[in-house]
Amino acid sequence: MPLFVLLLALSTAAFSNPFRWTTYTSGTNVRDLLVMDSNLWLGTSGGLVHFDPATGEFDLYTNTRGLAMNATVGVGADAQGWIWVVAPDGRITRLNPQTGATKVISDLKDEIFEVTSIIALGDEMFLAANNGIYRFAYFPVVDNYRVSERVRVLGNFPTSIAISDMVVVGEYLYASTIAGLARAPLATQQFSAPAVWENFTTAQGLPQNNITKLGVDAQQFLWVAMGAITTTFDGANFSAPINCPETLSALHTFGGQMHGAGSSTLFRFDGTAWVSTGVGQPGMATMSELDLDGDSFLVIGVADRSDREGGLRFYDGQELAPAIAPHGLGGNHVAAVEFDAFGNLWAATREPRAGVSRFANEEWTAFTRSDSLDGQFWSRGGGVSAEADEFGGMWFASDGGGVVYYRDDEFYRYNPVEQSGWDSTGARLAGIPDDASYCECRIGKMPTGEILITNLGSTSERPMVIVTRDWLAQGNNLAPWVYPYPSGVPQLAQPEEVTEIYGEPFGRFFAGASRNGSYTFVCDTRGTFADTTDDVWDAYRPTDRQDATTCFDDISSEVLAFAVDKQYYLWAGTASGAYYSQGGLTGNVDNLRFICLFDLPIGRRVNDIHVDAQDNKWFATDQGVAVLDPSFTWVHVFQTSSSIDFASDLASNNVLSITSSAETGELWIATADGLSRLETPYVSRKPELDKVIPYPNPFRADGSQRMFLDANDLGGRFDELRVFTLNGRLVRKLSWSQAISSGWDGRNQDGDLIAGGVYLIVATTSDGHSATGKIAVLGR
Repeated sequence: MPLFVLLLALSTAAFSNPFRWTTYTSGTNVRDLLVMDSNLWLGTSGGLVHFDPATGEFDLYTNTRGLAMNATVGVGADAQGWIWVVAPDGRITRLNPQTGATKVISDLKDEIFEVTSIIALGDEMFLAANNGIYRFAYFPVVDNYRVSERVRVLGNFPTSIAISDMVVVGEYLYASTIAGLARAPLATQQFSAPAVWENFTTAQGLPQNNITKLGVDAQQFLWVAMGAITTTFDGANFSAPINCPETLSALHTFGGQMHGAGSSTLFRFDGTAWVSTGVGQPGMATMSELDLDGDSFLVIGVADRSDREGGLRFYDGQELAPAIAPHGLGGNHVAAVEFDAFGNLWAATREPRAGVSRFANEEWTAFTRSDSLDGQFWSRGGGVSAEADEFGGMWFASDGGGVVYYRDDEFYRYNPVEQSGWDSTGARLAGIPDDASYCECRIGKMPTGEILITNLGSTSERPMVIVTRDWLAQGNNLAPWVYPYPSGVPQLAQPEEVTEIYGEPFGRFFAGASRNGSYTFVCDTRGTFADTTDDVWDAYRPTDRQDATTCFDDISSEVLAFAVDKQYYLWAGTASGAYYSQGGLTGNVDNLRFICLFDLPIGRRVNDIHVDAQDNKWFATDQGVAVLDPSFTWVHVFQTSSSIDFASDLASNNVLSITSSAETGELWIATADGLSRLETPYVSRKPELDKVIPYPNPFRADGSQRMFLDANDLGGRFDELRVFTLNGRLVRKLSWSQAISSGWDGRNQDGDLIAGGVYLIVATTSDGHSATGKIAVLGR
């Protein structure tokens, strides 16, 4: 069936079981803070976090709970008591904190990317952004807010100037910019008229024009911060400059005094000067005041740093309480996911919260950089590749920090710097010529269990590594690893320029070219991994073996991912698409010929290729996920909720890694904006339930035909048969007797005849077994 016909069958309807999404993010990087009814609402890079001070519990809202996007750049509240959550793409989610209901405002989609202040003025909302001020009004017809005015020019300031902050003092709305201070009367009817704005610059006594933050003190004086310089404004005149020892990132009145968050210290103004409170920490981003049981606290929202997580801190005027934060995934830039031998999921995260996280029993444990956990792997940006060994160990590789190995609650570090991971002869892995400490690696595994490592640009001429099963069985020890080195390959092949490495079923491993390489290397170990003397090597340039009829452009030499499916096709993902071996793998590498996947429905860069239990290929691309079934039919395409054609609850379109559980059918999808879990019916087929083969196929859904299942092909009795559209919308449920005897008449649950297209059929048993099939339906 042509691709465009299949894609037309994909709709944007909400998903039902078994295609159900859950998003996991980190809610520690606080960007904005709202106090409402003695509850705290935190705008973070991983979603909206609710903190109930009475119980001490956190609750995280993400895209699977109604947010337009996980990352949040601003929070506020309107007159109806709904929380406003602004995403970096300009979409605004309104959340009812009582019911959890959400409504999305898309007026500013792709128009703004930063919000510095959200103010409610009566029934209206004002939003300060990177290109001006936006005024919102409530429209009963749509039961939502819409933009009523775009304020692009503030007096004589440049058009579409960025607003660094916005506050209300007295009868005026004040907005700060890089060009100075602007104000307009609240009684103004049309804020977009430049003449209503009065400008204040150095010409009017402002110490500097570049304003970073605003504040209001107990006497209703306006405070203006220009980095480490502050001044007050009484509505007519500015005070003399007041210098602070540190640049101020936030201003707030607490206990009758103005407080300022410096780069690492919390300051207060004592009436004449800024003085240190004696407490503070780096990363203080926002402040507000909370009254709880008669006591007042200054609440400080802290942003993540590379060496520690952010969260909340409470200051009572004397002491700053330790930081608290929601437990969850260690970071939001998830680069790799993999299951360990015990069935626990591991996620490797990159900066700013570099490290790894383990998901076991529905709870996360994060091993991110901190005072107690540091080293080259964490300081050089974190993991980009992950693999599990069969002895309970987990292996993670990084771009610069080498490799870490986790086993029995210990991390072992392998790089040129940290000698604790060296073997009896010295460093196991080497740096590059320009930086002896920089160690870029990738991890792979042989089907027989050996761990494979590449060491890009290795100055020790050991670019490829085998960690044998004997070594793995003992755990970390001083015995050297095995270092196979290519022989009999083209002189210009550059074996040091390899990254992605993969072990295939015939006992060989493939090491793909790096961004600066041209050749893929193939090593036949002959099954003797500890002995490299009998290794047989080959090296090829993919362009020399590409199919001219499908490869309209030359195949990219750099390999980002390898996979072998159950039909023994070798798949490779690149920065410009994907390709596979014609006719599958054979014993002779010289016979490899590559066909380009020219009809990839979305994306160009293929970061990963995952083969699930039913031989579907899941392509992780820079524009979402595409799924190819064993018959080379595109059966699913998943993008974020902003997509027009393939909307889903995927956390981000920038997908970096995918893995799955053959027992549960769950797909775990690592993205640059969080981790997605997708429940699917693609579990391992059990002998009790083999194949779902409908007949006739295709069949016409016009009332004249019925679809039946062949009981002999099933191999066992099922309890329920469900029919889904290809993007997971439930169409019909059938019992065993209906499917086998009376058949399906092509009608949905409401009794209406369905439209033509391809549909997914899922048969399930009460003990968790399932099998899937597809049926082509011809419309009336």
